[in-house]
Amino acid sequence: MKTDSSPLLAFLHIPKAGGTTIHRIIERNYSKDAIFTIRGMRVQESIEEFLALSPQQLARLEIVKGHFCFGLHEFVQRPMCYFTFLRHPVARVISSYYFILRTPHHTYHDLLVSRNMTLAQFVRQGVSKVATDNGQTRILAGWECLDAVDFGKCDRDMLEQAKINLVTHFDCIGLVEQFNRSLILARRAFHWNRLLYLKQNTMPRSVRPSVSDSTRQLIREANRLDMELYDFAAGLFQEAFARLGAKAELEVKLFELLNSLYAIVAPRYASVRSSMRQ
Repeated sequence: MKTDSSPLLAFLHIPKAGGTTIHRIIERNYSKDAIFTIRGMRVQESIEEFLALSPQQLARLEIVKGHFCFGLHEFVQRPMCYFTFLRHPVARVISSYYFILRTPHHTYHDLLVSRNMTLAQFVRQGVSKVATDNGQTRILAGWECLDAVDFGKCDRDMLEQAKINLVTHFDCIGLVEQFNRSLILARRAFHWNRLLYLKQNTMPRSVRPSVSDSTRQLIREANRLDMELYDFAAGLFQEAFARLGAKAELEVKLFELLNSLYAIVAPRYASVRSSMRQ
């Protein structure tokens, strides 16, 4: 229950880390007027709109969500707490590359297509620092680390700052690879009661390409800091989940059963409603 002194919750959406699905869950757990979304296609403009909110408008919000870096709280006259999802760096880079290829309106789509750029070339050439060069470390270390640090120049100071930020400012940390357990953590932390979901913005398994071992190793080497950050976050996640107690695993199994049924029923229900409108 929100009170006047409640911290504003901030969902920091790291690209290609399950965020689209989380957005839909958030939108079912808060009223429309309580949510402010920083939109991916107009990030800077959205952030400026958020920072221009009056104290009265800010007080009515319960959550801000979207693509932004850690540090938004420094510009807001209200306490804030964060949560986010991280993803294994190799999987995230691969997902970023193929997402760009299949998204014609993406900033880098034409570049990749015109140069017939392979995944390995995409990583080596640093087309997108967020996608290929320790992007999770950059985002979680803070604003000054996203664009100001050149490609290939991320350092351990950034990594240590990202770790400190996770420990001191994040009420909940999720992992894409532990998605359902992460949702149970979020439910306990934020009192969400509508968790059922359909996966959003994912590549169908039938068309997922194979990636060579050498390319996977290239990604690991280019994202050494992200690899360490992910392991650190995974440790925090395991500790947090263990604190939920023995019943948490049963809660996860029950949720997975319900969600598997929801995944069958929801599309059929949507199809029936669509037919009725026609």
